[in-house]
Amino acid sequence: MKKLKYLLILFVSSTMFANINIIEKNGLKYFSDVVVIKFKSEQSVLNKASLSKILSKQMERFGISEITKHFNTKENSEENILNNIFRLKLSSPYNPIYVASKLSKLADVEWAEPVYLRKISHTPNDPKLSSQYAITKVQAEAAWDITKGNSNIIIAIVDSGVDWNHADLAANIWQNNDPINGIDDDQNGFVDDIRGWDFGGLNGTADNNPIEDSPTHGTHVAGIAAAVTNNSLGVAGLGYNLTIMPVK
Repeated sequence: MKKLKYLLILFVSSTMFANINIIEKNGLKYFSDVVVIKFKSEQSVLNKASLSKILSKQMERFGISEITKHFNTKENSEENILNNIFRLKLSSPYNPIYVASKLSKLADVEWAEPVYLRKISHTPNDPKLSSQYAITKVQAEAAWDITKGNSNIIIAIVDSGVDWNHADLAANIWQNNDPINGIDDDQNGFVDDIRGWDFGGLNGTADNNPIEDSPTHGTHVAGIAAAVTNNSLGVAGLGYNLTIMPVK
């Protein structure tokens, strides 16, 4: 509840900057005329006079025209840490990143930084997501903000077969509408290819059963490619909503 309260305060305070110009540089977005600063001790920021004294040289150099508390907090021990954080309004041509770097070197200042615009990446709820190092390495969560794939895109997993009944795969397994009747109704050259194809079969004869004999490699690869994602089960598939066609 406390975390939610602080997040709400931060959100409300951020909306105050709705009409301020934004700088976009080197992959970062931040407000052009605002710096947030945290002082080391609350005693040094008891009033605006003491603030002005600490920032006297910087106020003119960087055009600091306004100093206000960043958080509208109550005076109690639980929230005192937020009372040291202030918002500085700038009216100079200096980049806020440069201004913040200079202010952070002052003896009474703990840190200073621009007000960045952050975008929250989509994070699915699959319980094993945190152990999937490759998802982070390829920045999949940022990619999922752009697209989560399309079930019309079919990935053929050419491997040792795929356990299409696997709980974390079943909903994403390709299924042909061709009825199982011993006839190649869709005339694609494969009879009753309901979920893919096994080119070797049990005795060297091709058949329509590409399920993995003992779920190991092919099923694992299918999960990496397109396991059902955000289903509170197992892993997240990189392809998210893509469709898996087992080919053995």
